[in-house]
Amino acid sequence: MATAAFNWFFSIQPEGLPERLIGAEPAFYLQWLLDHWSGTKDALAVEAVAEYQRCFDAAAIRATCEEFRAAATIDLIHDEADQEHKISCPTLLLWSATSMWATYDILEVWRSRAEDVQGVALDGGHFLPEENPERTAAELIRFLS
Repeated sequence: MATAAFNWFFSIQPEGLPERLIGAEPAFYLQWLLDHWSGTKDALAVEAVAEYQRCFDAAAIRATCEEFRAAATIDLIHDEADQEHKISCPTLLLWSATSMWATYDILEVWRSRAEDVQGVALDGGHFLPEENPERTAAELIRFLS
């Protein structure tokens, strides 16, 4: 898991370290993630990759690292404080059928945190809307209807 989710541990390092290392070759880092987290290499449309690249600037890199830092610190405190509360609104989960999470019973995990959980594993990797747009849209429309 540490190999597959290296970015979790890398991104939480003290402020400045991951930002500078990613920022030294942002196009390479982003393309590597897109290639390795997609269900198949080059699964994303050229236009989608171009938009990811356009948005992947120093501010986005910093914000991403801060999100991971929060997940390893304050989010844990918030999760513990909310442990007795369940999400009360209907909750839709979509995940990759081939990801490292596919071996878990995702719906059962979330039933302990939400009252009304539904969802399905989809073909594709980390980027379901880009890799499997028709099925992702169909599930969203079904859920929101």
